[in-house]
Amino acid sequence: ALTPTLFFTGDYLGFPGYPQPRPTVTGDLRLTGETILRGNGVDTMLITPRATTHLDWAGAFTFGNRLNESTSLYYTLAWFDRYVKGKLNVDASGVIPLAGRTAAQERAFRQGVVDDAFAHLTAAKFDGMVDLHNISEGYYDEAKAAASMDPLYGGNVPFRSAGLNLKDRLSFDHRSVCFITRPDLMNGTGAKGGPTLARADTTDAGDMRKTGCPVVSN
Repeated sequence: ALTPTLFFTGDYLGFPGYPQPRPTVTGDLRLTGETILRGNGVDTMLITPRATTHLDWAGAFTFGNRLNESTSLYYTLAWFDRYVKGKLNVDASGVIPLAGRTAAQERAFRQGVVDDAFAHLTAAKFDGMVDLHNISEGYYDEAKAAASMDPLYGGNVPFRSAGLNLKDRLSFDHRSVCFITRPDLMNGTGAKGGPTLARADTTDAGDMRKTGCPVVSN
């Protein structure tokens, strides 16, 4: 496997509020896929959001964690920025510029995307990236609805995550780990084994809830 992969796992099985056995030993990693990718030198991250169940990703049932949607969306958006939007397109002739940019401008543009995404993936707190477009889970404010003259949507108050500590949104019982790079796209293509500006790594023995996703080399 060579594709950078972001894994999400639930803290518990099934429905919230019901006793249920744990599928793995407390403190162990939940998926061997992360270990395999890491062993192949491929960027990967395993996130177990706090107090989550299978249904926290269903979107239409009961939930164990009102902030899981923003937590998982935060990492998903940052991951796709890093490994999709930030990917430098190349062919046998070199860099493929897009949107009227020169090759040098294309490198600089993608580097900016990568740098921002890497900062999000290694940050200790949420910023407003997810809150900006979140109109989903939250509560209804009757006074706000009346003031807005919009009885259908005017009272919608989504839960916000800006300023919250990432460590408080991760599982106490199942570790979250990271192994990611910030490539040097001004002097390379971002390919595996190419020049990098930084690496963040908890190691497989680490835990993002305790240390975050620490930058270990520049």
